[in-house]
Amino acid sequence: KKTNLDESNFKQGGYVWILTDITIPVFLESQLRESQKMEAVGRLAGGVAHDFNNLLTVIMGYCSLILDNSELLKKDKTLKNDILGIHSTSQKAVNLTKQLLTFSNNQVHTPRHINLNMIIKDLNKIFDRLIPDYICLTNFLTDDDTIINVDPVQIEQVLINLVVNSKDAISNKGYIHIRTSIIDSTEEIKNNTGVIPKGEFVLLSIEDNGCGISDEIQTKIFEPFFTTKKEGKGIGLGLSTVYGIVLHSGAYMDLKSSPGKGCIFKIYFPRVLDSIPEKVIPVEYKHMDAGKETVLIVEEDEFVRSIMLRILTIKGYTVIEACHAGEALLLCEKMEDICELMITDLFMPQITGQELFRRISKFFPQIKCLYTSTNNLESIKDKSLVNGINNYIQKPFDPEDFSLLVRKSLDSN
Repeated sequence: KKTNLDESNFKQGGYVWILTDITIPVFLESQLRESQKMEAVGRLAGGVAHDFNNLLTVIMGYCSLILDNSELLKKDKTLKNDILGIHSTSQKAVNLTKQLLTFSNNQVHTPRHINLNMIIKDLNKIFDRLIPDYICLTNFLTDDDTIINVDPVQIEQVLINLVVNSKDAISNKGYIHIRTSIIDSTEEIKNNTGVIPKGEFVLLSIEDNGCGISDEIQTKIFEPFFTTKKEGKGIGLGLSTVYGIVLHSGAYMDLKSSPGKGCIFKIYFPRVLDSIPEKVIPVEYKHMDAGKETVLIVEEDEFVRSIMLRILTIKGYTVIEACHAGEALLLCEKMEDICELMITDLFMPQITGQELFRRISKFFPQIKCLYTSTNNLESIKDKSLVNGINNYIQKPFDPEDFSLLVRKSLDSN
């Protein structure tokens, strides 16, 4: 229905105020930005770890070749210790790349039986560099066996995160105590994070006399991106990562703290009483790793390819090398001798290692294949890429392990 509007009705003015609470949208947007940032950093970390693993393969390989040269070592007695130092440092760098791969979600949780006390002792040199002189860090480790079933790299990450947090909480002269003990609980233990079932545990405690944590903050401390640090001093992923690793390891966590009275983090690891020994290479392969067969190496990294060539040539193999799949196929077309084994990276530009193996098998139906990669097979999400793989070695690898696996691959059915 149409009506005639009289302008007199609009002579009186007014204001309309509309208030919208944008706290939650702004918070979610900031979390999204942080998660996107971490995803980008994760991809970068994975790429760095991949390239670094190739470098470590070369460094460890040449160290082993020098150590195997007894005549060279006799001429310079200090040389052996120098090379052993490089090799030992390379092994520590391997653990660093595993942490990067874990951070980038390219490395799966791989638990094994370890001695927690030994992990703590091995980290002492790192702690010495992390902790300033005005803080006294002391270990109080039980004499009992502290065998637990965890991923050692992730537990190192837990220890370093907690010790660094304790350091940051101490502004003046203070202390950090790392303790291990064995507890046998006959009843459930209730704490701030849940209920710990009865049983026998290896208890890890990290105590400091820092500024402490208020009850209000304790309820949020394990949340992703929550931090009390100033902007640019941290992103709040330390304790959430620690908590995730602890839960993933089948362990339990407790926290006791109050403002001005320090803090104690406790982690209860189920104790392993009957430790499973490490897998031992069969004795028959320890002195049977040489051969006369022809081996094709397909590896795009020039230096990794070079060290593989050196290792296998010394062992007596005839080695043919190719820098990519296309070159490998051309070589096989012209090859007169029979090729018994192909060593190839599992992932190459435009083709997978398995697809290359299928094509090479047309030239040599009896050929075997040994795959390499910087990734753990279990971490590869597309299982079609790894189905049927029996012979595999992860970079970086020890040259002796590599040559042994080459021999086993050739002897396999």
